[in-house]
Amino acid sequence: MLNGNLLVRNDFTVLLNDPKWPKDTCGLRLGNSVDKLRTIRDGVKPDRRLELDKLGFVWDHFEYNWQCNLKALKTYKRVCGNLLVRSDFTVPINDPNWPEET
Repeated sequence: MLNGNLLVRNDFTVLLNDPKWPKDTCGLRLGNSVDKLRTIRDGVKPDRRLELDKLGFVWDHFEYNWQCNLKALKTYKRVCGNLLVRSDFTVPINDPNWPEET
């Protein structure tokens, strides 16, 4: 995974001639495709759904974000002893006290 997750923005399009991507995906409106999959999730064939699940596909990005934020708040309380989080606080990168996904 290039970005470390499958939280594809709705407006994401694979750039033309980007060597990180297979040539046949250039110009693909991937964000649009992901949005459609999330919308019809119960209509996705079981074998295809299983393939996406194995990749770690995020079917409900709102729930994913909620769980990630909750995990970050629990970690903040454990590390700092309170929930008085400043508005400019950013979860540290590569800090073993914090879950990677936060």
